[in-house]
Amino acid sequence: MKKTAPLVLALLILAGTASAQKKPANDLHDFAGVKECSIVNGQVCPKGSGDAGPVIWDNNSLSAWWSGCDTGYLNLDWSVDYKIPASGLPDHVIDGGMFAYGTNNMDSDGEDFSIYYFDDCTGWGNKGTQQAVFYFADLPNGAYLPTLPPGYGWIWTITYDLEGGGYEFLLNDDFGIGIVRESTPTMGMGSTGLAIGTRMFNGTQNAYDIYYPNDTYNGTWWFGSAYWATWPAQLMGDEGEENGTFYGIGAQGNDASLYIQGEFGPGTVHFMGDKEGCNLQGNLIASSRSMSTYIGHPYDVTRLVGNFLGGFPQLMQDNPNGDFCTHDILIPPSHAGRTCYFQMVLSDSPMTAPPMDASNGIRMN
Repeated sequence: MKKTAPLVLALLILAGTASAQKKPANDLHDFAGVKECSIVNGQVCPKGSGDAGPVIWDNNSLSAWWSGCDTGYLNLDWSVDYKIPASGLPDHVIDGGMFAYGTNNMDSDGEDFSIYYFDDCTGWGNKGTQQAVFYFADLPNGAYLPTLPPGYGWIWTITYDLEGGGYEFLLNDDFGIGIVRESTPTMGMGSTGLAIGTRMFNGTQNAYDIYYPNDTYNGTWWFGSAYWATWPAQLMGDEGEENGTFYGIGAQGNDASLYIQGEFGPGTVHFMGDKEGCNLQGNLIASSRSMSTYIGHPYDVTRLVGNFLGGFPQLMQDNPNGDFCTHDILIPPSHAGRTCYFQMVLSDSPMTAPPMDASNGIRMN
């Protein structure tokens, strides 16, 4: 993992207001300063590496306040304004992100958070479909920093880079970001929680959902009119298409989507297939030529590649944290310049039997 660094802010304790099916929000804190940190190759590093990739969704606007939260509870923010990929496919390939939290804890063991991402998340009790979760341990807090007056703390922004590590994931335009504090503050004033953002007209609601540790919905909350109930965050990514071209998008009967990460050259190419809720096995097929042939009842799919290349089809692996499957192909130098066509077919084994679904095609070189 690599990273670009985010921000930090410290805060004063105020009583927050909350309404709309909720208890009052936890104590609010004012900021004393800004700190930034990044995750580089799995290690916490000061500042940022600057190579987390292009920002495709920017909610990084800190209000200089943060809110306490309960350990193990999911705090879910969601967006309804996310640019559609230029490819015409429904998902972005997410290569990295940024999140923020506030703390006045002085425990040298640091803070632990889990960050969740959901597709088709509309909030108000609807999380949608989980696509990824990342656990970050030993994140910085107030330890080893200048002593602050009572009631103040720091806001840290953490940037992380997933590109090329096999941890990339897919996310569509209706998505949610959930934050769970996994460790309980023990020292100093002992509070660590969620940084509060401002309204950036990026589609986030002035509301967030809370879920108990047992995944039961605990209501939708806000902080009152003075604070926008959203988490400062960013998403980094691309179209999932490098040195290649998507084709056959919207082909008859094909509901799945296929993406690629990495250039089609010597080395490893990472394929990602969005199964769109389908529980069938993903199979990656490849050919030296394309085609477009609809295969009707009982299959109802459009085949977009010709005769299979030797060694294909290949089984794709379901991601344990999301509704997509992946497969890596090692391209030898002798094949680096060859034109190849790829498609994902979802089916039970054998692949010749229905039920079946299929994806768009990808032309490489």
